[in-house]
Amino acid sequence: MYESKPFAREVIARCQTLAGCSEDAGGIRRTFLSPAMRDCHREIARWLAPLGIRSSLDAAGNLRMIYPATEIDAPRLLLGSHLDTVPNAGAYDGVLGVVIAIALLAALRGRKLPFAIEVVGFSEEEGVRFRTPFIGSRALVGSLDEEVLDRQDTQQISIRQAIEDFGLNPAG
Repeated sequence: MYESKPFAREVIARCQTLAGCSEDAGGIRRTFLSPAMRDCHREIARWLAPLGIRSSLDAAGNLRMIYPATEIDAPRLLLGSHLDTVPNAGAYDGVLGVVIAIALLAALRGRKLPFAIEVVGFSEEEGVRFRTPFIGSRALVGSLDEEVLDRQDTQQISIRQAIEDFGLNPAG
């Protein structure tokens, strides 16, 4: 059985660690495909390594983590939340859902289930950088269209360009 106090302490500590992945000194701000988001992805990937779980980024920068099932073609349970923040929303904004899901995977201690579990850390749900919410979830369900990809931030960088600058392919 998994004890709740160490579980809760670890979740809180990990959320506090991710709060350090910020574009602002002394505050918390992590916008779509920013260097702070890359730092956040790296930290989460580091936590996954001891669990034998690999992470990958999809074409919109969503962090995708899959805990395999007993069978390769088993159905998949999808869990997750967003990794971006509104300015100074706090250490738990969005990341709490991702961190709890990872902690639950760790609690399985390698035991396989009849279904796979995919944890998604959505790249942009708040709409801060491009004034366009749900970029990550739109990409996941296949509704990220050309009009959305052409939207620009205050620096005249389009969503398409931001994806390319992050090393991803917006056509994906």
